[in-house]
Amino acid sequence: FEGPHAVNKRIAMRNGLFMESRQRLCLNRLRCTVFTSLCLVLTGHPSVEYLSESRPFKSMSSSYLGAPHAFTLPDIKTTMFAEFYGAMLGDGCIYTAGDSLCIVGNLVLDRWYVEEYLQTVCKKLFNITPRIYLRPNDGSIAMVINSKHITAFFCELGFPRGKKMKAKLTIPSFFFKNKKLLAACIRGIFDTDGCIWPHSHTRGMLDITAKKHTLLESIKKALLQLELRFGHSKNNVVC
Repeated sequence: FEGPHAVNKRIAMRNGLFMESRQRLCLNRLRCTVFTSLCLVLTGHPSVEYLSESRPFKSMSSSYLGAPHAFTLPDIKTTMFAEFYGAMLGDGCIYTAGDSLCIVGNLVLDRWYVEEYLQTVCKKLFNITPRIYLRPNDGSIAMVINSKHITAFFCELGFPRGKKMKAKLTIPSFFFKNKKLLAACIRGIFDTDGCIWPHSHTRGMLDITAKKHTLLESIKKALLQLELRFGHSKNNVVC
């Protein structure tokens, strides 16, 4: 990959996999991708700035992981929060009881993304350190935030409790009012539900899979607003 936001082979090998079968290049759930570069071109924000954009919205005392802890509810109009919300749309959920939220990834492919990147984002956004659970039996890694106040905050923004497939899952409307926020949200979705395919003409295609129809339509609407050309099928959009 070339250009000012290029991804070299070393980074690709560290964060993803080159799969030779079917001549498929799949950098599954890789942060630093061409799509990330496109979003950065649109937003004008380099990656490091995503970890410094947080304004305290409200602080309160709560019991987190068994000990009193002051947490923060973030400003929703920052690219860092929009990106985290996108990651929640991709691989996140709020437990039915409403006291915890969780983002789950692949133990091999997503470990750096969940354990290092997302955990740092959570510290910046919420002033807490999430719990990380390694699950070798099913090959997954989970990041869990135990806070009924934070989950209530997400629910107020329209994120559903319980199984997402039974809910109307969409990108929040207020992200569509700002291209920087919209691009950051799409970046978070791609980080969790995206991959790269080889292409004879463009050298690579960016693929986002969304089984929920309402989310897929929301992603298509976002790409149109960002003026990015794409194709689509039943469960995918391809740029």
